[in-house]
Amino acid sequence: MPLISTIAKVHRWALYTKHPLFARAVAELDATQWYEPERIQKRVWSRMQSLLAYAYKHVSYYRQLFQEQHICPQDIRNPETFQHIPVLTKRLVRENQKSLLSDQIDMAKLIQNYTGGSTGERLAFYQDQNYWFYNAADKARCFAMCGYTIGDRVAYLWGADYDTPQGKMATLRDRLTYNRIWINVFDLDKSKFELTVERLQRFCPTLLIGYVSSLTMLARYLQKHRLTIPSVHAIESSAEVLTLSNRKLIENTFVCQVFDRYGCREVGNIAHECEEHTGLHILADNNHVEFLTAAGQPVTGGNMGLITVTNLSNYAFPFIRYQTGDLGRPSDRICSCGRGLPLMEVVEGRTSDIILAPGGKLLHGEFFTHLFYKLDAVRQFQVMQTSRTRLLVRIVWDNHPDAATIAFLEKTIHEHGDPQFEIQFESLDRIDKSASGKFRFTISEVPLEF
Repeated sequence: MPLISTIAKVHRWALYTKHPLFARAVAELDATQWYEPERIQKRVWSRMQSLLAYAYKHVSYYRQLFQEQHICPQDIRNPETFQHIPVLTKRLVRENQKSLLSDQIDMAKLIQNYTGGSTGERLAFYQDQNYWFYNAADKARCFAMCGYTIGDRVAYLWGADYDTPQGKMATLRDRLTYNRIWINVFDLDKSKFELTVERLQRFCPTLLIGYVSSLTMLARYLQKHRLTIPSVHAIESSAEVLTLSNRKLIENTFVCQVFDRYGCREVGNIAHECEEHTGLHILADNNHVEFLTAAGQPVTGGNMGLITVTNLSNYAFPFIRYQTGDLGRPSDRICSCGRGLPLMEVVEGRTSDIILAPGGKLLHGEFFTHLFYKLDAVRQFQVMQTSRTRLLVRIVWDNHPDAATIAFLEKTIHEHGDPQFEIQFESLDRIDKSASGKFRFTISEVPLEF
C-alpha cells in the first residue's frame, strides 16, 4: 500500500539516516544476538573492560571505590574477578549522584531521567547520547522479536510523561514520523475504555505495547462487550509481572502472542521473550546481568536471585553491578530460536495495584510512581487505598517533611486522580517490604469493580 510504504520510508529515514550512530548500534546488536554464547561473552568482557577503565579514570566514585577495594580495572577479566566490585544500590546512587558523573561530559548534552521503580524509591540519574542510541537499538531488536518491521503501526498503553510527546504538534510529528500513538493509562475510567477501543480500531495497530494491568483490563473490557481489535498481530507487555493467567487472558482475547519485556529506566531493556517463548533472553550484549544472593554471591541450583545489572553503554553515569530491586531466576536452557543470548525466568518483584477512585476512574500504580519522579524531598513512598475515598500516602523524607511537597501532592492527586479523595500523609523513617520480600508501592484494599 502506497501510504504504508511512504510512512515506512519516513520512519527508516528518521531512525537510520538522521542518526547514523543509531544505525550502527542496530547493526551491531542485530548481529551479536546470533553469536555463539562464548563469542557473546568475549565481546561483553571486552566492552566491560573499556567501561571499567573509563570509570576508574573519569568517575570519582569508582576511582575511590576501586582504590579502597584494591581493584585494578585491567585485572577484571571474567565473572569471578568481577565479583570483587561492590554492588551499586539505589541508596548509593542517591547519595553519590555528583561523584557518579564523568568529568568528561557536557551537562548540556545529558538527559536527566527519573524512576520510582518497583521499590518505590525515587531516583534521579543521567544518560548520555551513546546510551540512548544503544537503548533505542535494543528496543528495535525487541520489537523485531515480536514480528515488528519498519513502518508497522504501534500503539502504546502507557503513562510516562517523559516518554510521550507533549502538545498537539509534537503528537502529530511523532505520529507521522514513527507511525505510533500513545494512550494515557494513568487516566482511565469505564467511559474512556470505550473511547480507547474506538481509537485502536481506527488506528489499526499491528503491535500493541502496554503495562500488564492495562492490557489485562482492556482484555476484560473487550470480552465483556464482545469487541475485537483484529489488526493486532503481537503484544509486548512490560512494567509488571506477567502471570500465566493474565497471559492466557490477553492472548485469548486478542488472538495473538504476548511477548514479555523486562527492563528499568536506569539501564533500559534487560530481557525479552522471543518467538519460542522459552523464557526471556537476557540482552547481555548491552546489559550484563547477574543473579545474586542476599550475601552477594551468585545463586546456584536454579534459585531466585537479586537482579544485578551493568549497563555497557552509559559512560556519563555508569551503572556497574546495579541492583534493580527485582528478583529473577537464571536459566540453563538453550533456546531453539538460535540466539546465543542467555535465558532467564519470569521476573518476580513488580506488583502495582490499581487504585479505584471514588468517581470510578482507574488509577494505575505507575501514576503515583511518575508523580514522585522529580520530588527531591522524597526518598521513598507508598500509597495505600484503605477505602473507596481514603488514601494513605506514606513518605520517607530525604531530610524533613516539606509542606510545599505535601501541598503539591494533594493538589495533583485531586486534579488528576479524583477531588473526592480524602488524603492522609504519614511521615516514616522507613517503609518495610511485604512478608514475601517484595516492595509494593501501591496497595489497594478496595475490590476492583470492573
